[in-house]
Amino acid sequence: MKDSILNGPPCHDCESRHSGCHAECEEYRAWSEKHEADKARARKFDEAKDFQIRGMTKGLRAKERRTPR
Repeated sequence: MKDSILNGPPCHDCESRHSGCHAECEEYRAWSEKHEADKARARKFDEAKDFQIRGMTKGLRAKERRTPR
């Protein structure tokens, strides 16, 4: 099995690849679980980043409203 998720699924160079093999392949199942966990971690990071950006934007807009022109 390949070490990195970035290299893609283990079936890329698999010689016993056939239609429907993902349902029976333990290597693919393990890769898929790790891939889904990585995607979930990335979504959490993006949500936190978006929350931080919204807060900074809101603060800047409030400061602009208080600043005389």
